[in-house]
Amino acid sequence: MAIQTLSIRPPLAAASPRSRYLGHHHFAFLRGWIQGLPLRDLAKRYLETGMDLRVAKSQLAWLRAEMVALAARSAQPGLSGLLRRSARAPDAPTAALASAPLPSLDQFAARFPDGFYSENELAQLFAEEYAARLTPSERRRARLAERQLAALRYLEPLTAVPPQGADGIDAWFIHAVAARLANAGFTTLLHIQDRYRVCGARWWIGVPRLGASGAVRIVKWWSQHESSLGTLAQFRRGTMPEPAWSTTTPVQPGSYVSTAQMVVPLEYMLTPSELSGADGSNRQVTERCKLLATNDNDAILAWLSTRPRQSATWRSYRREAERFLLWARVERNKAFSSVSTEDCIKFRDFLNDPQPAFRWVGSGSRPRWSSQWRPFAGPLSASSAQHSQTVLRLLCEWLVRQCYLDSNPWDGVTVIARNRIRLKIGRSFTQDQWATVQRFLENLPASPSSVRLQFLVPFLYATGLRLNEMAAAQVRQLQYSAEAGGWMLHVLGTGLIAREVPLASDTTALLVAYLATVNPAAWLDIDPSLEGMVARLDPELPLLRRIEDRGDGNAKLSGSAVYKALKGFFADVANRSAVLSEKDRRLFAEASTHWLRHTFATHAVADGAPLDIIRDVMGHASISTTSIYASAEQKRSTAQMEHLATLRAQRAAELEATGSL
Repeated sequence: MAIQTLSIRPPLAAASPRSRYLGHHHFAFLRGWIQGLPLRDLAKRYLETGMDLRVAKSQLAWLRAEMVALAARSAQPGLSGLLRRSARAPDAPTAALASAPLPSLDQFAARFPDGFYSENELAQLFAEEYAARLTPSERRRARLAERQLAALRYLEPLTAVPPQGADGIDAWFIHAVAARLANAGFTTLLHIQDRYRVCGARWWIGVPRLGASGAVRIVKWWSQHESSLGTLAQFRRGTMPEPAWSTTTPVQPGSYVSTAQMVVPLEYMLTPSELSGADGSNRQVTERCKLLATNDNDAILAWLSTRPRQSATWRSYRREAERFLLWARVERNKAFSSVSTEDCIKFRDFLNDPQPAFRWVGSGSRPRWSSQWRPFAGPLSASSAQHSQTVLRLLCEWLVRQCYLDSNPWDGVTVIARNRIRLKIGRSFTQDQWATVQRFLENLPASPSSVRLQFLVPFLYATGLRLNEMAAAQVRQLQYSAEAGGWMLHVLGTGLIAREVPLASDTTALLVAYLATVNPAAWLDIDPSLEGMVARLDPELPLLRRIEDRGDGNAKLSGSAVYKALKGFFADVANRSAVLSEKDRRLFAEASTHWLRHTFATHAVADGAPLDIIRDVMGHASISTTSIYASAEQKRSTAQMEHLATLRAQRAAELEATGSL
């Protein structure tokens, strides 16, 4: 049965005379607490109250009580008992930090190319790598935390809403803050925006006991919800204009703009007219341009608009374009549309040491509206520098295709290769190891779980799907393409980017056999093809379903359940296969879902598949990410050739010793 979405305007039940709304930031705060993050840091990041630990504890208690009550009123009331329990270690900031400090998830993600793993995949890899540090009690808490996080994922779409300007002040702020604002005449969130439009950053003057620090926390909270509330008017520093994503008006000729005013985020830029790019030396003829943009800022914003707003890819692309645009104007005194290949080479070197540091380097935690904001947090790593160059090459190439730029200045720049060893592309199976997997699948005992594994493992190997893409797949995503002459699985991948994954004939046959087994009612002799089956099945039917709920067509298998099933399967291969070496046994014990995706790519490269095809099937944003697999294959080929050379040298030495030469 599909989950019914409930509205919280009005709330599900009037639990108190003054009901507060639950936003997505509340769920993020609670998820962080369950995962063991310090309460003070979570409050600073997600709550309008800032780092006040006493208030943060009160907010936590309120949120936990709200979740328990919400679960009790939901279709799964048993979740209320689960959410009453605490997965955190007593008197410890986090169970995982009980011994030695671990890197943050962001620091862990920096080891991999941008967009290579989804956030869920990164979390699973992180857990795999550091699980050995956990004690048995910490493991139990980790399992409890996983169940509670799943409960929050179920509850969030039922109740979480973004704040709206017409919402009352007391719907989003704690009673103490709401009362202070109400005493000053603020009744809705729109009143804050109206006051800011008139008074600017000192809007809080006249609000008793709020103070500058309290006002800054509210402004920060507002900035986290700009997608629904809009940007505060005059949300600025110094004499910067209010943010405007649609257009950027250059400063009039003769106006003085300081360097400090120029090194600012894209939405706050004061641009001297001679640096706006309206007359850039690399501009294409205006009549041929396909964009409405008349200057560099607007052209870059048009490029950014091709990506989902505020997605990880969008933020990454904005950061790289922003850095290059600022550097060109400040350090080279050029418009973005006037830079040359020599300028691009200079920027490539600048990434290794952004100087002067006082102008370019600051704390990465500063909000974009702060006067302490800087484009860099320090020199870029080799992988980050390569990513920056790749993004800028894509940006300029897109602008060339739109006839905004005449040529791509990055075409003549050699991207200095980064060290790929840390990526561990070795997390894939060799051809012999894959043959072992296939034999083990064939000999599984007859059971519903075996049927599912006999479909799931080869299907992931044949398609290269991510874990969550497989878990979310439904019948409606299967479509026949007359133009391609085959079936496609339409997938919504990382960053909400849609793609089509072709299904080969043997993969289609595998899918038909599986669907017929788990949906016997759809197996009719009149049309046993995939087309006939798709026509008869419920479009919302998940391809993977929970075994215990086989009577419920919408009882889909969660991503974590898919992960556990495959992890358990590989562990069985490691423990039960009699032909494995000790090295292979250890390898299978470590294997998980991601290995099938990597194996798909490495085997495809070895079989001669073009990199651009592999990129499109896997949903990589850039072919530079896909090329990592080619490098891994080259490394294995080189190692194999070295092995052959060693054998030949040994054979020659033996022949020489026996006098045969």
